[in-house]
Amino acid sequence: MDTEAGTIRRSEQTPLLPSDRQYLRRLGATRDFFDCHIIKIHGEDTMVWTYRHYLQRFLASKWGYYFTILLVIADLAFISLDMLTYIYMAEHNCGKEYDARGWTRAADALNYIVLSFACIFLAELIGTVFAFGLE
Repeated sequence: MDTEAGTIRRSEQTPLLPSDRQYLRRLGATRDFFDCHIIKIHGEDTMVWTYRHYLQRFLASKWGYYFTILLVIADLAFISLDMLTYIYMAEHNCGKEYDARGWTRAADALNYIVLSFACIFLAELIGTVFAFGLE
């Protein structure tokens, strides 16, 4: 880090993303809105404090990134299946011997799966705000 300009000098060996250990060390040195209230209400030796630091370590690690990418890929796959189901139903809806009950149930099931992924992403967002604060 250039102390005069306050910028980071990058070389070919410097990674684009900082190490999760460096990030967590720097994060532990600061106190944010949640830290102050957790300490004030519960103290530093509580499950809330321990759970928050566990979330910080997991979400800043490469496994946290891999887990998020895996969830996004699975969500995209189910959204694609949902769209293909509706396209198939729209194309074959005019046929006389077409029974739409099975396809309608499949589309409803896929809708619930896609909605559950949206809930998982919302829970991840809330967990990230809880772990890292509003900054």
